[in-house]
Amino acid sequence: MGHFVRGTKRIELGIHSVAKKAEWWEVKLKLSVGDRTRIQDELLDLRIGAIESGPDDKIYMMRALGAVRKVATVDWRLFDDDGKVVPFERELIDELDPDDPIVQKIDDAIGALNLNPFGMKRESKPLANDTTEESSSTPKSKTAKAAESS
Repeated sequence: MGHFVRGTKRIELGIHSVAKKAEWWEVKLKLSVGDRTRIQDELLDLRIGAIESGPDDKIYMMRALGAVRKVATVDWRLFDDDGKVVPFERELIDELDPDDPIVQKIDDAIGALNLNPFGMKRESKPLANDTTEESSSTPKSKTAKAAESS
């Protein structure tokens, strides 16, 4: 069924120094319509809250990344500082250290898999020096003339 988004990708995070086992983080290959809607709803709530309390774009962007991370995450195998398994709980995603390299790796992976996570349609604009019609005063090159005649 090609109409539905399916599949996940496991991102290997390396070996945990205490547990001596591999850690990984599993994310959706692509965000579905429902996923995008959940993210947009959360971002709208965040923006409304920012308008009421005063805008802070840096905090808004951090929360936006968190919203995408939370929706895209499917599972993980992480260990705490004592080498014990950290159970997968979506709420724990909000508690991640934003300076941890693992968080950056996860954000990069989600971004690479979902280049346009909000489904925004972009208009293609011609470049300033790109002309679609040839000027009648510009002579055609030999290559262009040969291409037309063949």
